[in-house]
Amino acid sequence: MAIIIIGFIACNIISTPKEKAFEFSKFPKERSIDTDNYLKIENLKPDGMIMYQDSLLIFRNAANTSTHHFSFFNLNDKTLSSKEILKFGRKSGQAMAFISYGIFDNSLWVYDVIKEKIIISNLTNALKGDTSKLIKNEFNVPKPYYSVEMLNNKMMIADGDYDSNYRVVQVNLQNGEIEKQLAPYSIDSSTVFTRPKKMAYESFLYLKPSGDKFVLAARYADRIQIVDIKSNSSKIIKGPENYDPDVVTMKGNDGKQLSTRGPNTRYAFVKGKTTDDFIYLLYSGNNSEGDHLYYGKYIYVYDWKGNPIEKIAFSDYILDFAVTSDGSKIYTYDPKNKYVTVAKLK
Repeated sequence: MAIIIIGFIACNIISTPKEKAFEFSKFPKERSIDTDNYLKIENLKPDGMIMYQDSLLIFRNAANTSTHHFSFFNLNDKTLSSKEILKFGRKSGQAMAFISYGIFDNSLWVYDVIKEKIIISNLTNALKGDTSKLIKNEFNVPKPYYSVEMLNNKMMIADGDYDSNYRVVQVNLQNGEIEKQLAPYSIDSSTVFTRPKKMAYESFLYLKPSGDKFVLAARYADRIQIVDIKSNSSKIIKGPENYDPDVVTMKGNDGKQLSTRGPNTRYAFVKGKTTDDFIYLLYSGNNSEGDHLYYGKYIYVYDWKGNPIEKIAFSDYILDFAVTSDGSKIYTYDPKNKYVTVAKLK
């Protein structure tokens, strides 16, 4: 990962781009849910969690707390497995650091931003304890991206190319070719998106399980954008506070303008999960120089048409969560009490 040397810095509130968007000021439904303690994490320090086949919680381990990036918890018999997957390291079949990771078919993948590779592990073999065939594939990623999702075992979608006119590209990992460009920044020539403005609207990308749509959840503004991959149509939803990114602009050692968080920046969405029915986004709302900026007390729920559905409130901050495929249960991780909790959603 490149180290950026700053040339100068200036405060700047990024202006709202001229774009067609649906704005709302209140969710149709707001509720608080009580969670029950399910499992106390004694020997791990989870940094995230995902669910596999509604029966397995996969914990992402914080750096330097384990020899492997992922550990498994069986929801059926409530046992933490001794099996782990994906070693920390620079060697082939190992990973250093990543933001984006997930599951497709029976594979667990990560986008290692330091090695600039997609690393795909065999989840079935890992659960069987077969350590001889753990790595399915490694692909070089042609250029740095911020957030990615895998469509299949050779195709990914990615956002974070701030020199592009499109928010997201579809990349064939076998040859490094861009096969599709999605969600243009400007809908017409009258709207100019500078490089700092593109960075200010940096977003996490989450794929619908059916693979035909994805959502971009902004880091510094309470806005999402839902994109249909086949038709390349999209819808922007802003609210309920409807604030723009308040960031700082600066110049890197390469002479390019960029933006990053400053003293007045608010974090918006920090984690997300999807089912074929709904989008679930963990919302922070906290100032970047305050506490708990990577945690949230609220989950915002939308459907895939972009309709705001409900706002779910928790009694304390959570670091991450997982939702069953039918949306009936939610598992959360409380970093203060070190408990995985569970609650009914439906």
